[in-house]
Amino acid sequence: MLRLQVPGGWRAESYFAGLTGAALLGAVGAAILMMTGVLFVRTSGRPAHPELFTGYGEFNFRPEHDTAFLLAGSALGLGIALALAWAWNRRLRRRRPPAVPSRPLASAAGLACLAYGLGAAGVLAFLGGRRHVFAGSPVPAGYLAALLGIAAVSLGGAAVGTLDWFGWLPERRSHRSPSVSPGRRRLALLDLLVPLFTAAVVYLPGWKELSGKAFLEEHFISWDFFAMGPALAFHHGAALGTGVYSPYGTGWPLVFSLLSPLLKISYGHMMLVSEIYGCLYFAGVYLLLRFLVPPAWAAVGTLLALLIGVFSGTSILWPLWRFPSSTVIRRPFDVWVFLALALHLRTRRPAWAAVAGALTGLAVVFVTDTGLYLVATVAVYWVCVASMDWQGRSRIGALAVSAGCAAAVFLGGLGVASRWTMLRATFWRFWLRPVFDGMGGFTALPLAGRPWQYTGGAPPDGPTIALFVAAVVVYLGVAAHLAIKVLHRRASAGDVVAGCLSVYGLLALVNFAGRSDPFNLPHTLVPLALVLTLLADAAHREMRPWFVRAPGFAAAAARSAWRLAPAAALGGVLLALVATPLFWHYPGLVQALGSKRDPAGLCLMSAPRDACGIPSAGRPAVDQFHAVTADMRALAARGGTVALIDHTVEYYVGAGMAPWGYYVPLLVDLLKQDQVTATVSQLLRDRPAWVLIRTKAQVPDFVVDTWVRLHGVVAQYYSLDHQVGPFEVWRSNGR
Repeated sequence: MLRLQVPGGWRAESYFAGLTGAALLGAVGAAILMMTGVLFVRTSGRPAHPELFTGYGEFNFRPEHDTAFLLAGSALGLGIALALAWAWNRRLRRRRPPAVPSRPLASAAGLACLAYGLGAAGVLAFLGGRRHVFAGSPVPAGYLAALLGIAAVSLGGAAVGTLDWFGWLPERRSHRSPSVSPGRRRLALLDLLVPLFTAAVVYLPGWKELSGKAFLEEHFISWDFFAMGPALAFHHGAALGTGVYSPYGTGWPLVFSLLSPLLKISYGHMMLVSEIYGCLYFAGVYLLLRFLVPPAWAAVGTLLALLIGVFSGTSILWPLWRFPSSTVIRRPFDVWVFLALALHLRTRRPAWAAVAGALTGLAVVFVTDTGLYLVATVAVYWVCVASMDWQGRSRIGALAVSAGCAAAVFLGGLGVASRWTMLRATFWRFWLRPVFDGMGGFTALPLAGRPWQYTGGAPPDGPTIALFVAAVVVYLGVAAHLAIKVLHRRASAGDVVAGCLSVYGLLALVNFAGRSDPFNLPHTLVPLALVLTLLADAAHREMRPWFVRAPGFAAAAARSAWRLAPAAALGGVLLALVATPLFWHYPGLVQALGSKRDPAGLCLMSAPRDACGIPSAGRPAVDQFHAVTADMRALAARGGTVALIDHTVEYYVGAGMAPWGYYVPLLVDLLKQDQVTATVSQLLRDRPAWVLIRTKAQVPDFVVDTWVRLHGVVAQYYSLDHQVGPFEVWRSNGR
């Protein structure tokens, strides 16, 4: 039941070509289910028990079902594909093979797509009613375009199947199945030019000025959440997870702290490290693709990944590295894991399985949610390997080595980050808390909703919705094709790599389905660039007989067109890259050649110089920052701990002292009332000698309720000493 065989007398290539229709059916069915659920299942967008949340927490928790529909639709799509493959296999095994084996199968699957096209049309017609989330107002064009696109794909599949039924399509010719690396082994000029080009366009020489802009426009809040708060606390002796909250993971705070003897902890240095790693990451993208496809296609995929991952999903005023969670450091090891898996498939050496396992464990240590996506993908990989024609003992041994390395690196990394407090249940509760908060609707934005539901974000526009649905269909189609091959135990190495990339891409889309801001989608689509590149290379190879064997005078032109296709694709992607306005407004090395350097401006910090390029109009803010940090150092010199109850971390960084509290930054991390209660208990238990808290006039509206509660406790147990900048300075009354 769990293993199918190619029916006797049927060529494997023709048989699986026909089953491609089953994969397409599954993908289209999943897309229809997902979009129908998104459009017709309403959510309140409010937590069920608002009394448990602070004002900021109630604002940020917006329960919705989009992620559930994405995952359920994907599971259903794979189920449809496998069920159809099983049904067709059983039917064909009872029939004699036809003269042209692929045609009845491909045409039947294509004609069945017609039903899905009609289903999508029915959904479009039903949208004219009053049961969807946009009832009473026009449905945005993006949703209509997405559903029409589903219908178009279905009708296209039906048309191809019909043509094949009547024998109007050329027959497939057998050829040797491609290996993992069909490209040339020797070095090519592109192997040098592409990594150099990616480094030149990604690296920002003005990282100090970039951190200055981050100070002026958002007071570093994105970096405070991602790394600065936990990194600074760890640097001063706190344990990540048990001593300080680290919502994204423990790896990057640990790295920035360990680098502090070489690069002192500062916002600019964090941006510098992330940019350098970004250059290495995209060089890794090229290396992975170069291992799988010829150099020109590898260059196409790398430039497409750059276009999607760096020069999309932001604005000309916001270089991407200001928002670390939107960059490749949010998923730092995926490309290296896939490279190790591809090498393992090719060489069958357990060493590469061990490397893949170690990198997977490291990925979970660094960023929790995306690391878990990678764990699930690697699990799918081992299921695929189990179906391949390897010796059972070698498979089990490689799996054991890989799992052992993953567990060792994972536990060792968390042990170092937590200062070996990971044996406490508290650590695991807080390590997993961000994952459960995300599942509960933290910072969620719906795929389909009314404008009032997008406070703190923007509703997805038409191109965003269409691109999202297209990505789901591509991912599911490739993943379903792999599942069908695995069911027959006929998956090739190329099938496994492309399918696992698609599974990982589907899981990465959870980050957009949960928070459906248009800016969030491109950052999750780097795997799509790789999958599309592999599909383009496969299509190019499949079309070779049609072009190379063309008769008559058209033969030479056809052969030239086939050979020049990768170069033409490379030129097209390069033109698209340089044509986007974000490319020329991005202050990289290449872009800086033709632009004037901004005036030096002021620097917020001097040891080391950081957050520079602040214009003279920002001098009051700089002077205020210096006054507060100088006062904090003076208070620390008088003895005792200095606690800052605020929504920023920058003052701790400028003063060069350890942050106080479990949540750093404090006020914006207190989302639930129990967190506020725990903070009050810690304040009374630790009783820091000095407390700095903003005056009420300087408190942002979204944290006023939390401020009122904490300020009341401070006023009860402390005496007002003086005021500096926007802060009141309170002195402890003693125990």
